[in-house]
Amino acid sequence: MSDGSSDSSSTVKVRVKRVSNYITGQTIAKSRFGEIKQAVHMTNGTKVCMKIIEKAKFESIDFKLLVRKLQVLKLVQHPSIVKVIDIIDTPRHIYVISEFIDGNDLFTCLMRQKQFSIPQVFAQITSAIQYAHSRKIAHRDLKLESILLDNQNNVKIVDFGLGQVLERDFSIVSPNYAAPELLNSKRIKHDRCDFWALGVVFYAILNGVLPFCGDDSESVLNLVLTQKIEPVKDIPEMANECVLGLLNRDASKRWGIKQLQASEYIVDQYKKPVEPNVSEIIDFRIVYTMISQVPEWNAVKVIKMLNGNKFNHVTATYYLLSERRDEKMKQWDFNEQKQFAQALGINLTEDGDIEIIED
Repeated sequence: MSDGSSDSSSTVKVRVKRVSNYITGQTIAKSRFGEIKQAVHMTNGTKVCMKIIEKAKFESIDFKLLVRKLQVLKLVQHPSIVKVIDIIDTPRHIYVISEFIDGNDLFTCLMRQKQFSIPQVFAQITSAIQYAHSRKIAHRDLKLESILLDNQNNVKIVDFGLGQVLERDFSIVSPNYAAPELLNSKRIKHDRCDFWALGVVFYAILNGVLPFCGDDSESVLNLVLTQKIEPVKDIPEMANECVLGLLNRDASKRWGIKQLQASEYIVDQYKKPVEPNVSEIIDFRIVYTMISQVPEWNAVKVIKMLNGNKFNHVTATYYLLSERRDEKMKQWDFNEQKQFAQALGINLTEDGDIEIIED
């Protein structure tokens, strides 16, 4: 008589989790938003990365609006920025699907003493920042863990633009990378904060430790405000020049793209990204498209943000959509522009001024 229990006891039930067209795999990491998993596309077998945003971690938020904001990230295209492929909305989660990078983050690389060209890595990060900033996208949480190196030692930065979209719902910046102006309530320019964080990253790559280390967040933040920043020992002078220029507590004097791309330390490795093809004259067709997609946005506020050179998800959307115009769309016709402006409740005069049309 056979023992039927042997078959049943050896049977292992495996639950396969499916999200839209993707089968989820192992958890790669955890973030403040939720888990990050490896996944595979069911049809073509493409391996992807799945960032899971738990809706329960948000309070009083319009998730449909959040999803529309996140959709814009799919337009970001730079070889050193991880490509966002899809955004999936479900009752309890939002899934951000991006390309899968076979490699490790810079923190892990440093811990394992992985060999790579520091000028090349620094140049690629700088190029990615220039690309994003020229399109009004700030990272807001740049750190060793958000910068990956693939198996060819090429830089791939994750979460570019995510912090900007979630700006009102999370305190994004990690204490070790927080710029001084974030702590003393001065006027904040998030692109300048990215350069400070880049300085912290560069210091850590060159020195093997972070410049500001403490037992808790409060002590770290105090060091950010007060600790004297010493040059890194036994490295080229031009590398120290970059570090000290980036870690200038005076944001107005802090190094930016202009100084970095001229630095002898990276000039041979630096590849300038394509500049955004965006006219200084506001295109009301694009503003109309934006308002049609996200009615919560106000046309006048959008125009004020563009004129004020703001870094946020609204101006980033305008810049990224502008790049997708075909040759015909690049032509600015006053009569056509006036029609779109009127549809937005704005009167466009021939000298370029705008007047709000009252109901």
